[in-house]
Amino acid sequence: MTTGARGQDTGTCFHCALPVPSDCFLIVDIEGDQRPVCCPGCKAVAELIRDSGMSRYYTLRDAPDPGVGRPPAETAEWQVFDSEEMLAAFADQNRDHAESTIYVGGMYCAACSWLIETTLRKLPGIESVDVSPVTHRLRVRWRLADAQFSAILAALARLGYQPQPLAPENATRPELVEQRMALKRLLVASLGMMQVMMFAVGLYAGEFPPSSPPRGAG
Repeated sequence: MTTGARGQDTGTCFHCALPVPSDCFLIVDIEGDQRPVCCPGCKAVAELIRDSGMSRYYTLRDAPDPGVGRPPAETAEWQVFDSEEMLAAFADQNRDHAESTIYVGGMYCAACSWLIETTLRKLPGIESVDVSPVTHRLRVRWRLADAQFSAILAALARLGYQPQPLAPENATRPELVEQRMALKRLLVASLGMMQVMMFAVGLYAGEFPPSSPPRGAG
């Protein structure tokens, strides 16, 4: 892996593991090492992690997470979730507190959960954070007077993840939708393979013509 100097092979992005375009010369300094990144989004996220004192994330993770590394999100993009209607739909509330479950796209390992938990615990008003990389879920509880739902979602987005607030248990879970789509694709592929096999058997059975009668016969 090189530093992204012009004319050299830049390899893969230090943050997300995607290929670095040949015309991209972005680098980020992580603990004194110059690391190539593939886009301004990955550079911004890597610098956010570094400047937050959480560079240990890069040593804890099993491998870079492809696709994790998006342009930093502004809190304003998530402010719709601060309305009473949205909070009622996606959070359990009492007079002083709210608690919500968030599906976190792009979270794959224990290092991701450590990064998310460490980041959110630094936000004002956060009382508890429970992260599960196995189910891609985050359960967070906050004080309504000191924190906003939009700030929590924006913090996740700035780290490069894709937060999706979940409605109560009767809502369809995102990973189930993905599994059902994968099953449908498998069934379609299986039907297509069966058709190919039927044609192949037919062609194989018909490629030997009936034996010609012996010469002189008839």
